[in-house]
Amino acid sequence: MRYLQSAESYFPAALSKQGLCIVSVTGEILEVNKQAAAVLGMPATPGDYGALTRWVSPEAWAVIERSLHEVVAAGSISVSLQLLTPSSPLIHCDLTYVPADQSIGLVLSPSERKPGDINPEGQQLGDADRLAMILDSLQVGIWEWDIRANKLVWDDWMYRLYGIPRDKFSGAYEAWESAIHPDDRDRSVHELMTATETNGFFDTQFRIVLPGGEIRHIKTKGRPLLMVNGVPSRMVGVNIDVSQEKRAEKSI
Repeated sequence: MRYLQSAESYFPAALSKQGLCIVSVTGEILEVNKQAAAVLGMPATPGDYGALTRWVSPEAWAVIERSLHEVVAAGSISVSLQLLTPSSPLIHCDLTYVPADQSIGLVLSPSERKPGDINPEGQQLGDADRLAMILDSLQVGIWEWDIRANKLVWDDWMYRLYGIPRDKFSGAYEAWESAIHPDDRDRSVHELMTATETNGFFDTQFRIVLPGGEIRHIKTKGRPLLMVNGVPSRMVGVNIDVSQEKRAEKSI
């Protein structure tokens, strides 16, 4: 019950009234309460439940997996999805990052929406489609930096932001650093290193230079993930294209 007790201040109502599933940032199930076990169809006797992907549909896992990366940087995210099968009832999931345990709590409750609800344009959208549309409109990219291996993992949006084909990206930290505008590079790298040394947020803006010479303004926010000894092993964050806002500021 260590993880559930640690999460008590974050999810006071969920501990007694709603399903609460505590997972690692990679989706391994750490603890669940009896309500969550019932929703997910788990055995009544606590045991090694393994990865969350074992208990949900592939479609639901695709949404949850992306949300796990986002919530570390954002703090909290809400989605509604059909956890078990494409025809199962919609379940509302509130995801919240718990810094003390480097874990994520999923509060599970019945959704007010119903499967097959139609949007105002008359189109039926799944949560994966809805999430993709939001990210596309905001030009949000998700990144993960393995500090010890000095390797970067980007999602599709990061490649689009930086104008780099996936097969041309080495995954090396230096590939990101070299894309930063020379006038912003030293400051941005210093802020990143300070965040890793102090276990703080990496929250800044910088310009990048695309392979064709175009300059974009990027806002980034990242959070370090700590090992048991308190040393950061990885950092996860987001990049957002704020070029339009910068151009608007200059036109005023």
